Amino acid sequence: SMVNNQWSHIPPTRDVSVLPKKKATS
Repeated sequence: SMVNNQWSHIPPTRDVSVLPKKKATS
């Protein structure tokens, strides 16, 4: 539940894996 709230503004967990990658590239 808590985690869901934290990532409520981001897409499914599938994209979460790509999130860190994008940040690193930035």
